Amino acid sequence: MSLDMNSSEFLYLISSRRNETLFPEAESVCLGRNLLQHTGRTRCAVLRQEDRELCVAGLCVDSLGELAREEIPAALLQAGKDGFAGVLAFEPRLAGRYVILYTKGEDSWLLNDATGAMQVFYHTGGEPCAAAAEGLVASALSLPYDEKMLEIRKGSDPFQPMPYDATCVKDVRCLLPGHHLCLNTGEVTRFQFFPEGADNTEKVLSETARQIDNIILEYAKVHPLLCPITGGWDSRTNLSFLLKNGLVPETYTFDHPEFTSETEDLTIPDKMCAALGISHTVIPDVPEDRAAFDEIAAVMGPHISGRTVRLARTYRSVYDSEHILLTGDTVAQIGKHVLGNRLSWRAATARFLTCKIHNARALAVAETKKQLKEYARTGCREGAFDLFSLESRCGRWASQISTIYAMHGIQALNIYNCRSILTAWMSLPVEDRCEKCVHRYYLQRNAPQLLEYPFNSRNWQDAMKDKAFTFWLATYGKYWLMKLRGR
Repeated sequence: MSLDMNSSEFLYLISSRRNETLFPEAESVCLGRNLLQHTGRTRCAVLRQEDRELCVAGLCVDSLGELAREEIPAALLQAGKDGFAGVLAFEPRLAGRYVILYTKGEDSWLLNDATGAMQVFYHTGGEPCAAAAEGLVASALSLPYDEKMLEIRKGSDPFQPMPYDATCVKDVRCLLPGHHLCLNTGEVTRFQFFPEGADNTEKVLSETARQIDNIILEYAKVHPLLCPITGGWDSRTNLSFLLKNGLVPETYTFDHPEFTSETEDLTIPDKMCAALGISHTVIPDVPEDRAAFDEIAAVMGPHISGRTVRLARTYRSVYDSEHILLTGDTVAQIGKHVLGNRLSWRAATARFLTCKIHNARALAVAETKKQLKEYARTGCREGAFDLFSLESRCGRWASQISTIYAMHGIQALNIYNCRSILTAWMSLPVEDRCEKCVHRYYLQRNAPQLLEYPFNSRNWQDAMKDKAFTFWLATYGKYWLMKLRGR
């Protein structure tokens, strides 16, 4: 497929002047001193009242099931009648993939969804500019690459995220989940903090399950839902919410070149879906296409993953843009506490966390030290594993994948992408989450028949995760292996 910029999803540029080169057919809205341009397929609602203006770009739903999608912008504007603090207080109930731009008088603020799935890259050099991809900011302001950051990029495969809020472009940073940006000053402020422990696990899971029901039903009103399925726990938990809510699921599995006829990520979904009468499609990977990569790189910048571009093209080889691809990255990252496993929060050192983004460069470790200092400064140090998972694994790694998919016109939406849900999961005991309490509860509640089918077999890597010390040892073993290989 050839890239049609205006057919891309969740793509926007905020600047002081119109850019005809990057967005030749884009729609635009003016809020205060800012002009927001967006592709034709990027939903955008704008409201104005007295000295306040508000724009919601992307897809935003109410996890409480009280507001229709069309009513949310007005509710946000009303919540912000006395200032931006009201918007921040209202937002945690919202879910989806969106950016909110709020203006009051001469001041403008920007925040995005709970995992930063609709990414915000912003200029720190004085001229206000923000966009869904760092390459858009670079092109809009003619910014050069930062040699120091390029050294960090060489430390890992482009499939992996950059550390903290770093990008390869000079004076451009990424807005991390749980933070908001003042466009006037460039100041970034944390507004999501690590929660206190929950008193009742079952109550937390019961309440969040009802929220997820509401989210998935709202998504289903937009387009038919597609559910990728493997032999693991995460995708099956996603599927269970479809079944629970009476939605006819359509599932698929990628067939990668390294897979065989015995690969459980193929055989388990195939047998389970056949037994349950669920539609299931196996999609072989399409070959790499350099021209297709170059089209995406021309917009996003060259430091992107060719593997992700190929997977997006593989998806589009079967499905059109009138579907919603359901994802659930957070149910592993936060729901299972996979990053820190059973380790104490004290084990969340800069070197350990940087290893988790597969980068052993000293400059990368230095960026992660900044991240940990920010946790300490804001009273969140004990939540380092969860916050790093949210910011770097979800907000940078998963979101950069989703942005490349969006460039191909793919609407990828996370069914758990709601700040109040993720905060509630973080309040649960780590040991319980490691034992899959979130997955087990949802599966038993939604579709207990899914527990009757096997999951992927355990291997030696799974065994290493059973004990805190062996997990810690394996992580550092990976770090020193990367160092030896010159990463």
